[in-house]
Amino acid sequence: DGTNVGTQLVSDIYPGGDWSNPYHLTKFNGKIYFSANNGPNGFELWVTDGTSSSTQLVLDIISGTTDSNPSHFEEFNGDLYFSARELYKTNGLVGNATLVKNINNSGDSNPENLTVYNNKMFFTANNGTNGEEVWSSNGATFGTQLFMDINPTGDSDAHSFTVCNGLLYFNAKDGTSGRELWVTDGTVANTLMIEKNAITPELNPTNLTVYNNKLYFFLRKILRLKQAPEKS
Repeated sequence: DGTNVGTQLVSDIYPGGDWSNPYHLTKFNGKIYFSANNGPNGFELWVTDGTSSSTQLVLDIISGTTDSNPSHFEEFNGDLYFSARELYKTNGLVGNATLVKNINNSGDSNPENLTVYNNKMFFTANNGTNGEEVWSSNGATFGTQLFMDINPTGDSDAHSFTVCNGLLYFNAKDGTSGRELWVTDGTVANTLMIEKNAITPELNPTNLTVYNNKLYFFLRKILRLKQAPEKS
């Protein structure tokens, strides 16, 4: 509660171990969901309402000590979506966590940047064929698909998904222009790079933030300075 007396251990998740290392604490349906390691199960999905008795493992997604590493939590249509090597969702009940889609059959797709936009979940993932690209999902297996292969020769490595004035902005690499600012209205036809500086190798927009209906961001801009004349 902000005081020494009011700061206390909620639960010793890994008794006898060094630490459970809880992270990605996320509020959902009046509880907190997070990833933690209790030893026998590795890093898996946990839940608490703030009491020791309620702090428990939701599901050992990958059985045994192998970690599923839940992360990138995002609420969507009444469920909590997250990355656990593949795209998963849970209704919050203990024992409930279901695979939305196995995107990469030969490895882990590692979904990241989960962002709700236009009643879909947009995120990045690697299907093992197209590299790390932008995907979308309506929550169903068949409704989870590659949205756009922005970089046909490698990873677009899209990041910083931010909704502003009804559009979704992000930064990405198309394999030619370097990392630039992109925008989409949720359709492939209207997904495009906003600007390309002919002089700078890449503008690399970061820290996208919405304020007063405008999108603010940090931009790296390289200026070419004329050489100073030599002193006589």
